[in-house]
Parts: sequence; C-alpha cells; structure tokens
Amino acid sequence: MDRLYCLVAIGIIQTILGIAGVAKLLDLAAFRDSLRSWTLVPTALADVLSVGVPVFELGVAGLWLLNVQRHRCVLAAGAMLVVFTAAYALHWIFVDPPNCECFGKILAYNNDKSAAVSIVVRNVLLLSVLVVASFRPATAVTTSLPSPSVHAEVHQRGFTLIEAILVIAIIALLITMIAPKFKYFREKARDARVLAAMHSHVQSFTSYATDYKEVWPYLTNPKATWTVLRDEGIQVPVRYFDVCTFWHVPLAVPLYASHWTDPVFQPERPPSSGVRGAVAGIWYSPTFLADPLFFDPLTRTDRSQWRPTRTDEVTFPSNKALFLAGNVWVDRQLAQRSGTPLAFVDGSAADVPDALLGPLCPTGAGTEGTDWLISGFPGLTTLHGVRGRDRR
Repeated sequence: MDRLYCLVAIGIIQTILGIAGVAKLLDLAAFRDSLRSWTLVPTALADVLSVGVPVFELGVAGLWLLNVQRHRCVLAAGAMLVVFTAAYALHWIFVDPPNCECFGKILAYNNDKSAAVSIVVRNVLLLSVLVVASFRPATAVTTSLPSPSVHAEVHQRGFTLIEAILVIAIIALLITMIAPKFKYFREKARDARVLAAMHSHVQSFTSYATDYKEVWPYLTNPKATWTVLRDEGIQVPVRYFDVCTFWHVPLAVPLYASHWTDPVFQPERPPSSGVRGAVAGIWYSPTFLADPLFFDPLTRTDRSQWRPTRTDEVTFPSNKALFLAGNVWVDRQLAQRSGTPLAFVDGSAADVPDALLGPLCPTGAGTEGTDWLISGFPGLTTLHGVRGRDRR
C-alpha cells in the first residue's frame, strides 16, 4: 500500500505539471508576458523559456504517465520545482515579485509579498511530497531484500493492474480539467475572427461610400412594401430594415467579388462548418438607413424619415457603430454574459463592456415593417441615429 500511496502522490504532482504545460501552450503570449515580468530573466531568455518550459512540463508529465523512465521524470520534476522556487525566492528578496505563471498556471496570485510567500510555500510542499514519495519505495525495497519475490516484483517492467488504473484515472482527471480551457480558447479564437471580419466590413462600406458620393449602402426602397435582394442561387424578399441582416446578398459580388455564402459574412462559425444560411452574422446598423430624427421618440414622425445617410452626418466616428456581431451578441445574452462586439465608423472593432454602451432609442424602430427591430440591440437602435454614440 505504501507503494500505491507514493504512486498516487507523484501522479498528482505530474498531473499538475502536465496541466500547467498544456495551459501555457494554449496561451503562449500570456506566458511570455509573464516571464518578461521577471526582472532577473533577460528578455531573450524569456522568449526561449516561454516555449521550452511548457514543452518540458508536458513532456516530463507525459513520459511519467506512460511509464517511461519514471525515476528520471521524477528527478526532472523535482529539479524544475527547485529552479522555479529558487528563482521566485530571489525575486521576492531582491526585487518586486513577478507575475507568477511558473509552475501550475491553474493557480493565480497577485503580485504582492503575501502571494510570494504562498507561492514559495506551495512549491516547497510539492517538492517535499515528491521527495518523500520517490524515496519511500526504495526504503521498502531495502528492508525486504531477503525476499527475492519482492525484489523481482519491484524491478519488473511494464504496468501492474493498480498502475494501469492509476494512469487511466490521472489521464481522465487531466482531460476533465483541460476541457473547459479548450472551450474558452475556442471562444477567444471565434471572437478574434469576428472582430477581424468586422474591421474588414467597415473598410468595404467606407470604400462603397467613397464611390457613391459619401452615401452609406442603401439597398431597399422606403416606398415599397417589399424589395427583392438577389445573388447567385438566392432571392430574398425583404422589408425596409430587414436588409440589415441580408445586406451581404446584393453586395457579395460587387463589393467583395465573392458569394453570399463566403465565411466572412458569418465569421462566428468555423470556416469548415459547411452550409451557411442567408442571414449574415454581422448586422448592418439601421441607423444608417434613416434620418437621425427617426431614432428619437420626440422627433420621430413616420416612414417619410427613412432615407440614406451620409458620412458627414456621423458626429462621433470612433463611437458610432456601423456593425453589430448579432449572432455572437445574442449567444452571450442567452448565456448571461456581458460584452458587445461592435465595429465603428472609424474602422475600429472592439468588445464593448455593458457599462460603456451608449443610450438606445426607447421605442426601437417602432413603425410598420420593423417589428423585429426593437429597442435593446446595441448599435442598431442608437438614440439620435448616426449622430449618437454606441460607446460612451
């Protein structure tokens, strides 16, 4: 049983080591910045260590779990703990504690003296457990040398049943702890892809306005009940403001030299996801399709205020949204998460915190043919239209 306890203890430490390596590899930029905060570590060495450390951590943990050179893997893990602890102790004594993501990125600490003590104590405890667990089996072998069967059992190669179960349990634990990280980084990759696409859409619309006497894209007839939008293989009848989610259908060919199914129009979906719907994932703000007076309940009259707007009517280009990543925003609302991905007239794109969102027109669009366009969509029903702000 002593041997089993030692295997469990070492297995837990190696699992932490493996999780730390995977977490760092999933966000190398953050780990590199962490190492650069270490005053005593040269920048050039920090850049090398930002890749070398997680690879070493993952390699040592992986080899131990595969029962390959386990004794050397334990020595390597112990050496790493000694180096990390000594380095952090030196910073603690001589300079301000750095941002610590050295061993166990799954644990977060602030840069203060009390945190420094916690990190050093944590590493010392892990090292102590590792040393005790590593040398306990050797002691058991020494005291039982007269028994050839025990000696043979200790030196046998391959997995025992208990070791196999232990390795499977540790791998399952590792997968369970890492799985949420993969979801987080998938969402981060999606958000980055969406913001990049929104930035390119703003550039395309700005180019369009330049070619059409500074008038923003205007694709439906305000006097008609329905307008039919066409592209290869599709015809979409829409009401006036419905074009805000179907704008890519008529503009895909002339403005993008592409097809309405191009992934750039639904960047929230992975490029390899296959067939795409006719509704764009990036929504064009209706405020560019009506007089600013229409988006103020005190000055609104009727659909006679529906008209194209010009670039010079935009009062705050860096704070007036041209696009909302509608599908992403709706997903976040359903998940009760904050942040609104907006692209602004000046070409910037950002996730805007809820506290920084500008005021909305309290009655949305509020007239016939705009029943979907209710108040509550950031960037789409901005108070005062193109003269308003979507970011404070």
